[in-house]
Amino acid sequence: MKIRKILLYNFKNFRNKTVIDFSDGITFLVGPNGYGKTTIFDAIELGLTGNLSRINKVTAENIVYNKPFFQNDIGQPVIIKLWLEKNEWRTTCNCKKISK
Repeated sequence: MKIRKILLYNFKNFRNKTVIDFSDGITFLVGPNGYGKTTIFDAIELGLTGNLSRINKVTAENIVYNKPFFQNDIGQPVIIKLWLEKNEWRTTCNCKKISK
């Protein structure tokens, strides 16, 4: 199974709707610290499982202003959409809106 594309909206440092396309073969995520590499892996995990295993409890460090630590705008939902492909069969993973 391959992840073809990811749509992120209002998730961590992806405030605007952003589509990341992995359909051109091998993709590397390269960049300095703080540029969102781990955020993409967090989005994949949250989209597939509904959980973030790196965050096992709510603490003062991962929640700010009474909103989930990964949500930018409290008035907008977090949207993570994954396009998956298995051989020639394609599907879109059900999108979960995560809000307060």
